[in-house]
Amino acid sequence: MGEELFAGTSRSAARPVRLGQAGRTALRLHRVPTKMSFWQDWPFRRKMFAMVLLHALLLAVVIFFRYIAADEGLYLSAAREVVGGNHPYLDFAYVHPPYFPYFLAPFSTWGWSSLFASRAVSALSSLFIGVLLFLIARRLWNEKVGFVLWGFWILNGLLLVWNSVVKPSAWADFFALLAFWSFLEGRTKAAWFFSGLWSAMAVNLRAFMLAPSAVFFLFLLFRSEKPRTKKTLLWCFGFVVVFSFSLYFFLREPAGFIFDNLIYHYLWGVGVVVEGGRFGFWDRLANLAKFILFPQNSVLLLLAAGAVPAFFQTDDKNRRNLILLIAALFTVLVFAFFFTTPSPLAYYVQTVPYLVLLAGFGVNRLLEGGREPFSPLFRRGLIAAHLISLALIAYIFLFGQRSRDWQYLLSNVKPVIKYLLENGAPTDTVFSEWPGYAVLAGMQLPKGTETVGLDIAHLLTAEEKKAYHILDSAGVDSLLRQKKIKWVVTGGTVTAVWPEPLAANYAVVFQSSPATVYRRNE
Repeated sequence: MGEELFAGTSRSAARPVRLGQAGRTALRLHRVPTKMSFWQDWPFRRKMFAMVLLHALLLAVVIFFRYIAADEGLYLSAAREVVGGNHPYLDFAYVHPPYFPYFLAPFSTWGWSSLFASRAVSALSSLFIGVLLFLIARRLWNEKVGFVLWGFWILNGLLLVWNSVVKPSAWADFFALLAFWSFLEGRTKAAWFFSGLWSAMAVNLRAFMLAPSAVFFLFLLFRSEKPRTKKTLLWCFGFVVVFSFSLYFFLREPAGFIFDNLIYHYLWGVGVVVEGGRFGFWDRLANLAKFILFPQNSVLLLLAAGAVPAFFQTDDKNRRNLILLIAALFTVLVFAFFFTTPSPLAYYVQTVPYLVLLAGFGVNRLLEGGREPFSPLFRRGLIAAHLISLALIAYIFLFGQRSRDWQYLLSNVKPVIKYLLENGAPTDTVFSEWPGYAVLAGMQLPKGTETVGLDIAHLLTAEEKKAYHILDSAGVDSLLRQKKIKWVVTGGTVTAVWPEPLAANYAVVFQSSPATVYRRNE
């Protein structure tokens, strides 16, 4: 790689900028012009503000009206355990990397409001990703391409409904993209260090982020400019600094850490999902096809095809490296999600940041030479794709038109929470297959049911269940027979498994279809 970076944006002509040895970068990028301050251009700031405001409004609609994802109860419960002085793996089962419960802890004890506050925290990461995608696109191409890609991100229905729930995936995506940004800006030692650091932050939130981290590492080792060893060591140092958070828990409780992060997922996948007839090869393929055929994603994939001629029509090694890097990040995540168990459609949402960047090559190709952004036919197609997609998303996620989602509609969950708050006390114990009822009502959960485990408990020995903080069916039966649980909230499975102790010791006191609330007979 030479010592020149070629400047060029929508506002100024390209010109070479001489850099010293310390100024070398991993990839040749467009330099942001310095003639006009980023914050002194009012029309530009107005566009930025309008995009952020539009995104925030769309996310707010989802935050306050989307039905509850079952995992939201799990993460809120884990965060509340942390507030109470407990720690994942050591005191309760937590089948993910350790960072998110601590990240979420300040917002987990507000009762019903915890749901919306925590959703807003997750949605904030999606706002950050949108801005970061714009900045990256502005750096690689120009502002016009940046705003187009930002618009694709904001209006993607799948992103709106999955990046605004209480899950770590959106923040993991943000830190992984931040690692990519540092990678692009890798002209200093700090840039390589922070690229590794942000990668580890992503891994501490979501284990799947090991895949893009491996891509960064291998790219540094084999595709970057010399001195490769120095850059790789700096990246590894940054990674280890943050990953030591996970390492701490591994050293404190190695068996629990390995079980929760690896063995549980294998047992759950084989014993619950595969034997239950779900997520075979054709199911995986069907979910991937749904992601590809989702109209907004289909548009992005068509535009991403522009990366192919962009790769073969340039002799610039750095530009080719850039395309290879983005394509590799997208591809490894697709393969990781395809071969994991389960393999739901929602997982593929984490590939969209890199799909949007790949689409940038197609957008830039269409906008070259000052041509009209898109033909009238293409513009009409874009509008139709987004309207159809957003209508479909609203139908499914805001109005809960699938029977499997009825249990978690806000209109069905809120009355249960209200009843528990009005008739119970914070010291009362609530048992349900979904821990969110107890968390949102500010009540207690039986030990061993804070997050997950009941579904795979029959595959473990008594010693393993005790070591990994998992309560089994027999344990629940015993608690119900001894009347040590005051409230039971069912969603369809509890009464099927423990009908006798419920009938003998509990009475139905409230119903909000399909949930039923039982109270202990005094």
